[in-house]
Amino acid sequence: MFKENPSFDILKAQYALTSTDNKDYKKVSNIFHSQSIIKKEYIEKTEYPLISVAEDIEFERKARIKLVEIYPNYWYIYRWGLNIHHVSGIRDEKESWNKSLYFYNDSGNITINPELKNDYWKDVKENMDKGKL
Repeated sequence: MFKENPSFDILKAQYALTSTDNKDYKKVSNIFHSQSIIKKEYIEKTEYPLISVAEDIEFERKARIKLVEIYPNYWYIYRWGLNIHHVSGIRDEKESWNKSLYFYNDSGNITINPELKNDYWKDVKENMDKGKL
């Protein structure tokens, strides 16, 4: 896609899918960094901000961004409002960092055991079929 759009630093989907607490799927304007395709040259010349909230927005601020329509080929669902380990679950940043310390084991590592309780793509397909997305 960059061959057709050589003057752009970043390509990203015009719209993204979001889910709040694993329900209420919506199609929204895409502000999400995770769906971006970024040129190596831009990454090399642009310092990534050392902040813990909105670093992706700050990183993209100077970029020439090309928005592309990908419907119905979404590849990412931005899940919001989950827990203390995600920015959307943080109410008090200091408290969140303190709570996260409880997940360390004796070796100083965090053990992660992800569990997918929903078939998110099935949920999205059902919402698309109903005309909600």
